[in-house]
Amino acid sequence: MTTETTKTTERHGDTRFVPVDLDAHFDLCVRFRRDSFVCSFGHDREFEESGGAPTYLDWLRARMAAFRPGIVHAVRGDAIIGQIEMQVRGDEARVNLFYLTPEWRGTGAGQDLHAYVLALLRRHGIETVDLVVSPTNARAIRYYEKHGWRRGEVVPGRDDLVIMRLDVAAAT
Repeated sequence: MTTETTKTTERHGDTRFVPVDLDAHFDLCVRFRRDSFVCSFGHDREFEESGGAPTYLDWLRARMAAFRPGIVHAVRGDAIIGQIEMQVRGDEARVNLFYLTPEWRGTGAGQDLHAYVLALLRRHGIETVDLVVSPTNARAIRYYEKHGWRRGEVVPGRDDLVIMRLDVAAAT
């Protein structure tokens, strides 16, 4: 995997965050998104049932048009090691994807992703951020709780998804 040639948006720790270049990395984005379903649910059926790659890429393009700094690749050296997808709604935001490749999970690189999210949201005056996680994804839940995220309600009609929230101002 190689990095995009676009300008670096910023650095946190040892990680650079660069805008996703869909022309160069659409396959990588799809692979990351598909793997996130496997991590969450043990399979990617729901990804395919929701329209698969074409629907996801259309959705991602719309998110990029609405809030460009919220769609970035995490880069170490010349390798893309992760991806963040966020959207903003007024003074609130949602993290749709907080992803590290398997070889970078548990290495501390997640700290850099979290720092990027917090810095970006603070610059944009966002007070609250949420994300949706599978209650079976214990590793992710432990990570989020360690960083101040609090479990909220189950997504209506989806007992396989829980909303977690973070007060951006109070987060470290």
